[in-house]
Amino acid sequence: MSQLELFDKLITVNVCSSKGHHVFVLELSEIKEFILRETKKSKKWIYIDGVQIDPKNINTKLLSSSKFVILTNALVGG
Repeated sequence: MSQLELFDKLITVNVCSSKGHHVFVLELSEIKEFILRETKKSKKWIYIDGVQIDPKNINTKLLSSSKFVILTNALVGG
């Protein structure tokens, strides 16, 4: 194991709401729990690299290869 593997990858998560947005920088080991909590508690939708993802389908491989993660309120068009 290299020394770089001892450190978790950091992933930036943008959480958007009607009050603005917040940026969180989380370790890979904690991001899945954070996303599941936010999608359940606040009914947020998740977008990974611009693609909407069902929170149940989130896995470490998907998150580790992501460039950006956005949690936002439900979007309604018309």
